Amino acid sequence: MSAYDTVSASSTAARIGTRQARERGSTWAQLAFAAACVVIYGAEALLLSWPGGAHLTSRVIGDGGDSPQFLWYIHWVAGWLVGAHGLFLTHQVLYPRGADLAWATLALPAAIVAGVLEHLGATPVLAYNLALLGSLVADGGAAAWCARRVGLGRGAALVAGAIYLASPFFMGQMLGHLNLVDGAGLALVVGWAFDLFDRADPALWRFGVLGALLALVVWSVYDYGIYAIAAIVVLWFVHPQLASRRLATLVAWWRGWLVLGVVAVVAVAPLLDALLLSPLAVHGGAQTPFSTPWVVDALSFFVPDPWGAFHFLAPVWHLAPNLADGSGFPGAGPWIGLVGGVAIVVRQRRHGPLAPRLERLILPLGLAMLIFALASMGPYLHVDGVLTPIPLPYLPFDAIPFVSDTLPERLAVLTALFGALLGAAVLEWVWVALGRRRHRRLLRAGLVAAVAVALWVGSAPTPFPDTALPLVPRPRGIAAVGGTTFYVPVVIPTQSAWAAGIALYPYEAAVIGTPTPEGYVSRLPAQTIARLNDSAVLGYLWSVAQPTQPDASLASRAAHELPGYLARHDVCSIVVDRSLLAQPQAAVGWLEAHLGAIWHVFAVNATWLVLVHAPGDGCRSATSRAVS
Repeated sequence: MSAYDTVSASSTAARIGTRQARERGSTWAQLAFAAACVVIYGAEALLLSWPGGAHLTSRVIGDGGDSPQFLWYIHWVAGWLVGAHGLFLTHQVLYPRGADLAWATLALPAAIVAGVLEHLGATPVLAYNLALLGSLVADGGAAAWCARRVGLGRGAALVAGAIYLASPFFMGQMLGHLNLVDGAGLALVVGWAFDLFDRADPALWRFGVLGALLALVVWSVYDYGIYAIAAIVVLWFVHPQLASRRLATLVAWWRGWLVLGVVAVVAVAPLLDALLLSPLAVHGGAQTPFSTPWVVDALSFFVPDPWGAFHFLAPVWHLAPNLADGSGFPGAGPWIGLVGGVAIVVRQRRHGPLAPRLERLILPLGLAMLIFALASMGPYLHVDGVLTPIPLPYLPFDAIPFVSDTLPERLAVLTALFGALLGAAVLEWVWVALGRRRHRRLLRAGLVAAVAVALWVGSAPTPFPDTALPLVPRPRGIAAVGGTTFYVPVVIPTQSAWAAGIALYPYEAAVIGTPTPEGYVSRLPAQTIARLNDSAVLGYLWSVAQPTQPDASLASRAAHELPGYLARHDVCSIVVDRSLLAQPQAAVGWLEAHLGAIWHVFAVNATWLVLVHAPGDGCRSATSRAVS
């Protein structure tokens, strides 16, 4: 062992002892710290989502995004909690064939909380908003707990939580995605693993808890689960206490790893069953009883789908601006951590180690940031938005089951946590150093202001009300959603892997704008959305068995099934694949002729045709006339 390792090990042991002594403080001190987390992170969550917090009962916080889908999913989970139906298989999606919800709805922890709130009397919008804000508060609290586990003081831990709260996949791409906000499980995994590796002979139940935490992450976002496993591996290799006995410890802990694996597999077994063994494997637009999703993923490596790189249009020379301005969704955490890592290295050279265990994370953080940058470019190189056959380092991951389905931008949640820990450690050191200066109060106030500005610039809230989605619950007596109605469009997906991938996320096409060669379709004004919402309610995502069939066949089937469905469920938006309809205006005429309602073309591009029902003309009455 080198002299540096000896110093690091002894410093780490002393720091661990100090931390454990602090943890043995009074129960009141721990409760006070928990209360401070709730108050501080609650205020931060409201600030970063403002003014959505002023409309908790009437408007969905955020820019829309997947909010309608998650509102529907919360209803579905609420019904599952009381045994009304199963969790995964539903016929209310991709009607009439049905779909496996495991592919699109992994926000189960937040949905359970919201479902319980609905059973307690909360409206769907209020339950959704509280679940979203609660997830943000949990992110901050989990990161603060993790920071305390790795040896930071209470003040630094609170700062780490504040940085992390503003980062998980850029707060669900600015609050439009409930599942992406839920990054608390990852912070809990890292903190628990740190503590586990500190112990020479940990009890088996600690491995079981780690397995349960891993399962919690997977049930939130399975991409985050992959990154949580990666975090455990990283911590194992960078932990100074294991440097000289890593292999021996790995062998000695074999029972613990076995317990961890058993607990994790048992906890996610229903999800694995839904993903791999479901009789209805819906993936890539294909609905076949025998093909499993991972097989489809593996085959797609040999037959690349150009749409697979759709989300990564940034050319190489635009990479840095794309990451810096937030379009890569890194949030503030990685950047604060990157600066913090450099500061730790500089301080270490001048004054010795600051926090040895955290210093060992500098290299993994740098590698993670590099992987994040490369992966965000996609499997193939884009030059000025044009796809080329030049492969990028991310391409081999396309052949790995499950990993190929992850979105590489979500790696930012891992770098955000490491960044929050590193940044908080540096700020703690700077805070103490400023306390020795003459104008310490002024300097410390400037430090607080600088951190606040960094968080605000890195995680500025979505403009409001131009992009807010006013989903006001309206009682219509629809049993499938417990008597509450709101807007989810009908979708006819294609066999394109990209189209099938967003088939359960159709509202982005209507609210955020459909990607076109010229840019993005303008967003609907808030007042237009409000008028549409007056008559727009929950609908099935309706599809056909053979998406490539001729227009006449599609029209025949739609004329037979769609009017009857619309007569039972009000629907005021249809998103249609352009390859199925030669002329948009002909589609509008067909809808008006068969459904007896007034429709308008909202957005048209090479992929989607978005039709919306005219405001003020109730869908139910019009479709009832059509059926009769």
